[in-house]
Amino acid sequence: MRTFTSFCLLGAGVAVFAVDTAAGQSYFQRDRYESVQERNQPEFDPQPLRVGTLLVNPALDAGLIFDDNALSSPNDADSDLIVRLAPRIGARTDWSNHEVAANLDVEHLEYQDLSEESRTNVRGALRGRLDVNRELSLRGRVFGEDLVQDRRVVAASDVLENVEYTNLGASIGADYERSRIRLSGTFRTNELDYDDTRLRPDPQFASQDPFDQDFRDRTENELVGRASYAVSPDIAIFGQAELNQRDYAANAQDLANGDQSVDDVNGRDSEGYVLTAGANFELAALIRGDFAIGYFEDDPDGSQNTNNVSGEPISGLAIDTRVQWFPTRLTTVTVQAARRANDPGIVNAANAISTSGTLRIDHELRRNVLLFGETGLSQQEFDTESQFDDEVFNIGAGALYKLNPNVHLNGYVRHYNRSAENDGRDFDQNVVGIGLTLYP
Repeated sequence: MRTFTSFCLLGAGVAVFAVDTAAGQSYFQRDRYESVQERNQPEFDPQPLRVGTLLVNPALDAGLIFDDNALSSPNDADSDLIVRLAPRIGARTDWSNHEVAANLDVEHLEYQDLSEESRTNVRGALRGRLDVNRELSLRGRVFGEDLVQDRRVVAASDVLENVEYTNLGASIGADYERSRIRLSGTFRTNELDYDDTRLRPDPQFASQDPFDQDFRDRTENELVGRASYAVSPDIAIFGQAELNQRDYAANAQDLANGDQSVDDVNGRDSEGYVLTAGANFELAALIRGDFAIGYFEDDPDGSQNTNNVSGEPISGLAIDTRVQWFPTRLTTVTVQAARRANDPGIVNAANAISTSGTLRIDHELRRNVLLFGETGLSQQEFDTESQFDDEVFNIGAGALYKLNPNVHLNGYVRHYNRSAENDGRDFDQNVVGIGLTLYP
């Protein structure tokens, strides 16, 4: 804890008390190119509604989804037709200095046959930025989410009922930029609370039905500091340090014994760090992005402890990358990749190495017709013999037709494949969706 506190104080000091350098041009502006998704077409894109000093963006998504394996089941796949309704609204000030913004997104999925799968996801956030002067700005954000976990993730592969959870959190930060120097620091904290569920029939879990999910309840703290130096107006190099901490309310063994008041003193609580270095760039070679590579470590309190939780420290290569290539003005290629430690949400695995990567191509066929193709792979690597590496591959394509500024039509098709060696949870899933978005 003292390490975490020291890091917080150091990060705050670096972010707020920046080194004074000669004032000059902005070396960190990255808007030379415009991606297909960013390009605004006034004839076909909605314009914000003005309410005093606020710019408001309301919308309503409605559509139908056909899923040939709605439960992501390895056997006896159940198909279903799903009605999707998703109203959303965002608002922000248009002041010359400072900014306040808010958004609220609601998504309801109504399953026609598997009615118990129907769900509503809610996300909301309020954020603000205070411009102290031309060089220094302070920012803050609070958010709340009430969600249902995707059945394709490994933690939901054994459940009969959806795993519902809430995520409440806040962040504060500071950004300083002067001449070729840019410093930033952010502190985030959030609290996760999981509802109980029921497991698929399995003799080894027979005594845990309903299955208590309180062992996943936790508070997460994260402090990130980055220092950047602009070599030229096109390239900036940076170093970044992140310290993270997970503090759990109770451990799985305590819950199984009916004692939900015992703190998890020898189980899942963990501290870790990520150190990376990289570059932020926008080159004349029609490419821009953010590339970082480094090292991570995650260290749980217990290692193969009395709660039968595998909690060995894990470490390795850390990656955090997003790069865009613009082969033509009408085509954007986006590559993203990430690798670090996380909590997979499994009783006997306190941590895992999470690796993900996506490749997406967007193409503007016409000003009001956008096409996309996308593929991705996510993997969980476990450091325990009781779990097997888990991989989910997906590939998909779709189109967006902007009928006018008030009505947009869309359609897509996706295929998912889960591969988990020797654990019997492999599945294939095909999803087809059509919908429209209404803008006032």
